[in-house]
Amino acid sequence: MSFTLTPYQFDASTSCIEELRDAQRVFTERAKKTAVGLSAPTGAGKTVIATSVLERLIFGDETADGNPNLAILWVTDDPALNRQTLDKMLLASTRFTDGDFVEIDAAFDKKRLDRGRIHFAHIHLFGKGTTSMQPSNSRENGLWEIVANTAEAYGADFLLVVDEAHRGVEAKKDAATIIERISHGGKVDHFTERAHPPAPVIFGITATPERFKKAMDRAGRSLEMVEVPVSEVRESGLLKDKIVVRHPGENQPAESTLLAQAVAALKVIDEGWRAHTEATGAQLVEPLLVVQVRPGTSDAALGSYLSSLESEWSLLKGDAIAHSFESHATLALPGDREVRYVAPDRIAADKRVRVVLFKSALTTGWDCPRAEVMLSFRVAKDYTNIAQLIGRMVRTPLAERIETDESLNSVTLYLPHYSKIEVAKVIQALSEDTGGDIEVSVEPVDCEKNVAVPQECFTLLEALPSAARVKKPWRSQTDRLLDLSRLLRGHNLVANAGAQVQARLVGAIKTEVAVRAAEIQALVDDVMELDMSETVWDNRHGQFVEDGDEKTISITAKVQDIDTQFDAAVRALPDATAKWYWNVLCDEMDDPYDAKAHVAALTKTSEMATAFKKAVETAAADQIETWRAQYANQVSMLGKQARIDFEGAWNPKAGTLTVDIEIPTSVSAPSETITGTGEHATTTAIPVYDKHLYVAPFGHRVVPEGKYPFKAGSAWEIDVLGKELGYPTLVGWYRNPARSKHGLGIPYADGGGWALMYPDFLFFHEVEGEVVVDVVDPHGHQGSDTGPKWAALGRWAQANHDKVRRVVAVIKVADELKALDLTADGIAERLGECATKADIEAVFDAVGGAY
Repeated sequence: MSFTLTPYQFDASTSCIEELRDAQRVFTERAKKTAVGLSAPTGAGKTVIATSVLERLIFGDETADGNPNLAILWVTDDPALNRQTLDKMLLASTRFTDGDFVEIDAAFDKKRLDRGRIHFAHIHLFGKGTTSMQPSNSRENGLWEIVANTAEAYGADFLLVVDEAHRGVEAKKDAATIIERISHGGKVDHFTERAHPPAPVIFGITATPERFKKAMDRAGRSLEMVEVPVSEVRESGLLKDKIVVRHPGENQPAESTLLAQAVAALKVIDEGWRAHTEATGAQLVEPLLVVQVRPGTSDAALGSYLSSLESEWSLLKGDAIAHSFESHATLALPGDREVRYVAPDRIAADKRVRVVLFKSALTTGWDCPRAEVMLSFRVAKDYTNIAQLIGRMVRTPLAERIETDESLNSVTLYLPHYSKIEVAKVIQALSEDTGGDIEVSVEPVDCEKNVAVPQECFTLLEALPSAARVKKPWRSQTDRLLDLSRLLRGHNLVANAGAQVQARLVGAIKTEVAVRAAEIQALVDDVMELDMSETVWDNRHGQFVEDGDEKTISITAKVQDIDTQFDAAVRALPDATAKWYWNVLCDEMDDPYDAKAHVAALTKTSEMATAFKKAVETAAADQIETWRAQYANQVSMLGKQARIDFEGAWNPKAGTLTVDIEIPTSVSAPSETITGTGEHATTTAIPVYDKHLYVAPFGHRVVPEGKYPFKAGSAWEIDVLGKELGYPTLVGWYRNPARSKHGLGIPYADGGGWALMYPDFLFFHEVEGEVVVDVVDPHGHQGSDTGPKWAALGRWAQANHDKVRRVVAVIKVADELKALDLTADGIAERLGECATKADIEAVFDAVGGAY
């Protein structure tokens, strides 16, 4: 793969591979038809995962040989989606070439699909009205016949991939859908009376798997689902943290006002990305504004939109503005203005465009992570479509969370023609489309530093030691070393880091070869030659002919068989080490196949393969330690994100890095929340409070000046806040943000790795002329991770007793709030042994008290 898969992508690919190989085996042995589903949220990289799966199926991996006889049919409901998928797969893969893909069209006329290739088709090619794909005088094979012939002839070597598998599989009263006929078989009576056979194995890819599951159940086909949790995608940094919804309320301003606001938001985001690039050297992102206009919008109105865009930002003119209307033609507008057409699936690649106009759906084939602001002039009834559109804008442009500016981790939606009720419907639909794991912030207010609280509050907050997460475990020490080498080279610490890695690991192989020289030479001979023994049976006398020694004939192995054994060695040794060693041997030997035979010999036996893998991995780990000793001090002087990246490479397991809390210049907080469901859904103002470290400025529509809106997770969180605010010594408080460089994160053990917990509140009190800070964490205690989290918070409190006055955990039992002092001796140890809700309550009963 060209891309380094995230841990969840690699795990999903591996699980899909295992299930698909089992499905093929079950069909071959028992003719049982099965399906495998890949469910991952929008932005998770489903195409990248699928590319990895198909690569490994065809070309093999470290666990099994490839299957070059596999024929794949990839079916969607839109040709644009096929082209976009094909382009992504070519970009992601290092093994597929353009010749491995076939876009089925009217010119495709074969008896069966080609083995070893991926064929892309859309359902309209199978429709009744598509005469070009029916058998005729000019066409020998109809498309339905081609697929049927393939399924019957290839068996388990035919794989049907259904992309966006939740579409086209809904139950119908009168007839099966085209997707269902291709999948499960049936009479295709509009083309031929021939019964269409079911696909032996189906691979379904979807973000919303429920329809696909029901369709497989209706067909009686067993299904194994591989599901990627939204939380893991967010943790990887591939999804935005927040969707910001802005609407004008009941008194709606003119469209030009909202257009100006949308452009202003685009300019702020553009400045943020440029600052991020300057600070980190990362690729520059040029954000995009998507404007949805009403059907029937006049040319004069479109012209006025263009005038407004250009007046707000001079950059927005000419090729910077494009449209994706159904006409596909260049728009000629009053004033000799022209607006070029850009296809939805080409928006991401078009670097000139900064504003895209469209009318209705822009969902199929559209995937543009730099589209970060959207303005809809459509009427309120389109809320489901709006949710689907914004759901396609939640991918992060650089495939990582941005630590330098948290506003770059959000996408903004303007809805000028929506009432509170319709906004509520949009938000509900957004929550469903994104799995409910991405925060939706309604009409947020950018709260500024509260000048009424003592400056000491900010000083104390900044002094609290926090933690940031480093990467998850590496697949191998070699993989970890390669990433470390890229970091060292990228930060100009080791110019030839890659060459050093190759030299070190090839050197380790050579050292092991020298020790095992005689054994290896014998194995090389085995690779290069095939020994044939000859035994003769005398049929007249009914016995073997005994004429002395058994005859043995040596046959030179064909280069194809040497290639196969070489490929096995490439899979067995970590990463590219086998190929690096082969390159070195090619310089030393005349024949490259002699060199391949020497590489193949290294893994000819399981004992030999284990020894060489261990040698490479040990050398990789040693090189990491060498570089750590040499460059750790220089790395410590780099920026926060660089230190986090290096810490992930230094450590073989998941871990955390101690960092300082960064004091934000402002804090964004939602001002409205959703109440009710369905037709009764509406938005209501969030309660506001005094003395927060950040407060609303003058002029916000919902939040009064000097107040902070706080949306509590439970009623008893409000009780805790109310009690703390009632203390006469309180001078300020801070709602601790989760997953943020501006929040206090505490590391705790989570299985084989580490995770972070974020206590809810920090309260600042003035006691005898000095400002002190308390940490209070009201939390439901039913989870099995409650004990480890509070144990970690207790250890943190003990280690930082000079920086905090009070660290308290709060629970609610029978309508009574109870508190536990986490700074007490031995409390962390007791909490660390708690695994259940009852265990936690027992500790509170024994050493806690009333809150």
